[in-house]
Amino acid sequence: MKNNEINEWINKFKQNWKNKNIEEVLNLFTEDVDYYETPTQKLEPEELRKEWETVKQQEDISLDLEIFSSTEHKHTVQWELTYTQDGERTEMEGVYLIKLNSNGKCHEFWQYCQNE
Repeated sequence: MKNNEINEWINKFKQNWKNKNIEEVLNLFTEDVDYYETPTQKLEPEELRKEWETVKQQEDISLDLEIFSSTEHKHTVQWELTYTQDGERTEMEGVYLIKLNSNGKCHEFWQYCQNE
């Protein structure tokens, strides 16, 4: 897996999140993705869609993603997110652990984050 593939993946992830294009965000993942919203909270496929639908309520989204480390199939991405929802500004930062398959889709996703 080349580094440009993870770059392409995170660019699509960021752009589709900011554009609130939930279908395209979900298309970045395999149908049977192991998706952890937190280290102890694994989301099932139907929960994953519901979780991403909340993005539609976010305004003024700013998302910065930076690849921290990469191996052939495993990537660590540091991120910072700010958005407004219901008049309140939220700031978060954390790390994504992302495993891509040979087709460039994510089949394992772990999120670690902290609210500021």
